[in-house]
Amino acid sequence: MKAATIVCVALLLLNPMAFGHDHHSGIEKQTAIIHASGTIKAIAENGESVRIFHDPITLLGWGAMNMPFEVKNHDLLKGFSLGDKVEFDFVHESSGDTLVGITKR
Repeated sequence: MKAATIVCVALLLLNPMAFGHDHHSGIEKQTAIIHASGTIKAIAENGESVRIFHDPITLLGWGAMNMPFEVKNHDLLKGFSLGDKVEFDFVHESSGDTLVGITKR
């Protein structure tokens, strides 16, 4: 391969726009963990989701809002209840938002 081709391929792979764009949030589609804080408003009985009223999330251009997060690891919610103030991490994808970590404030 010519050096110019290698440089072009490298630049393409390093460009976040090469992986697509999320038109709903205005950021590139990447599997990044996003940190936020808020208050638990509901926990599904089966442990598969939690509704959190979160503070603004500047990275995504979101204001404060009440929204659900999918929970794949049900153990994450053990010991939490309605009204708990929390710091949490989630993955934002076009298919939804998935909680990956949570602690009480």
